[in-house]
Amino acid sequence: MSSIISTEKLKGYKNPICIDDYFVETADKKYSLYFYNIEEVTMMAYFANLAIFAENKFDSPLLSSDKVWIWYSNAKTFTYAQKSECLIFRTSVRIAGKSTYPYLLIKPPIKQFALLDWDVTSIYYYLEEIDENIVLVKEQSPQNLDRLGYLRRTGEMIDLNKLTWYDFIQFDDAREILMNR
Repeated sequence: MSSIISTEKLKGYKNPICIDDYFVETADKKYSLYFYNIEEVTMMAYFANLAIFAENKFDSPLLSSDKVWIWYSNAKTFTYAQKSECLIFRTSVRIAGKSTYPYLLIKPPIKQFALLDWDVTSIYYYLEEIDENIVLVKEQSPQNLDRLGYLRRTGEMIDLNKLTWYDFIQFDDAREILMNR
């Protein structure tokens, strides 16, 4: 796939050494996602940089960053809320010696993103779209949630319209935005 994508237009792109770049399209084929600079940060925990392309136009990404790291898994790296045209990822931010794992929501049509505060348990949940701009928190790994003993957020409904949205121009500053809230 990298033969189609102009990797020189991806911020901070490095040729893969151990882990190949990964390409996937949304179900409606409106957006193509290219995960690059994939690294194993801790045992079996991977993070990657992200580029988003619209409608198979690979000459220039809508969004690309080498500063924001996406939690990466071949099985479930993102959710696409199709009615809302919102891509949903998990990310990791270290604030004052403490790690948080917020959800990163990206709306390509309006070129905006939002951050949804979350703790380490975000990897055990997923957000399912139930209506336009409404997502429901569902458990992906209940046995791990049982083991950790954190407050459950299962069944929580999140109105995307109530989140604070930032323009793509601020995307590289997502970590600082989260730290300053």
